[in-house]
Amino acid sequence: MRWLLYPFTLLYQWVTTVRNFLYDKGWRTSTSFSLPVISVGNLTVGGTGKTPHIAYLIALLTPHHNIATLSRGYGRATKGFVKADDKSTATTLGDEPLQFYMRYKETITVAVCESRVEGVKELIENDTPSLVLLDDAFQHRRIQPSLQILLMDYHRPFYEDFPFPMGRLRESRRGAQRADIIIVSKCPDGLNEKSRQVIEKSIQPYKRATTPVFFSGVQYGVPQRFDGKEAALATKVILVSGIAQPQRFEEHWQAPYTVVHHFIYKDHHTYTAKEVEQLIAQIEENTSVVCTEKDFVKLVRLVPTTYQKYFFFLPIHVYFLHEEAAFQQLIHQHLATFS
Repeated sequence: MRWLLYPFTLLYQWVTTVRNFLYDKGWRTSTSFSLPVISVGNLTVGGTGKTPHIAYLIALLTPHHNIATLSRGYGRATKGFVKADDKSTATTLGDEPLQFYMRYKETITVAVCESRVEGVKELIENDTPSLVLLDDAFQHRRIQPSLQILLMDYHRPFYEDFPFPMGRLRESRRGAQRADIIIVSKCPDGLNEKSRQVIEKSIQPYKRATTPVFFSGVQYGVPQRFDGKEAALATKVILVSGIAQPQRFEEHWQAPYTVVHHFIYKDHHTYTAKEVEQLIAQIEENTSVVCTEKDFVKLVRLVPTTYQKYFFFLPIHVYFLHEEAAFQQLIHQHLATFS
């Protein structure tokens, strides 16, 4: 049945290819800036791990740079440039920018804007950052980042996929040629050298010859209680998630915990007070409710204080399977060119 969509896929690919051709030839303008602008994006619709990779860069670079993050603010009800503050919600900012703000508000500036060009201009004028990290801007050709990092989900390689609507690609596979660095994300811990070579060989036809390929995985942190107090999880857990790939979140809890139920919502879901009441109604003796950090920033405002002791979120962190020092060196060398 999927092949019935092939004519529409050809049309979509033709439109995106022509658009990219116009930008590549300079017939449509891309704006660059005098300060470093690092973009973290993907070719695929859905989660490839952009948020934890940006968090990795924030942790790496905050000691030496005044960092601002700029996102489109997917799912927000506001328009234009908005800078995060203590009054911000997922409705005004978007869930992932709010996640950045709640974790790093003491050290970075977080902003959203549909136009990345206008957003960077606003940041330069009012906040004087020394570095801007762009979230999900690989297809936003109006801006020319100084460094393009492209993520590819290990479980959904773009070289086996097709453009929309037949597949999940936002553009042709050859869009990877714009990447300065490619990271294969969400890799299993035991990925060996032979498997990495097979993946690199499969990516090779679609990237520049000099573009390095790195491999990263995800580590889960210690579950954090909503009220900030240290406490252990109960043996039975109720899961709630509004993310792109909830099955992997659930797999993490199969042992030694007992998963009572998993409330699965669409990615970027906006929770309601009624849905929180339904979660609370499921709580029994020796039961905890666990969500992702992305869901936490939306749920924490809705869970009554008296019930926050039952609610936990699971932080995640990125790690590199090999050559982490080489990746960090590339980032530092790039930023040094702006000194």
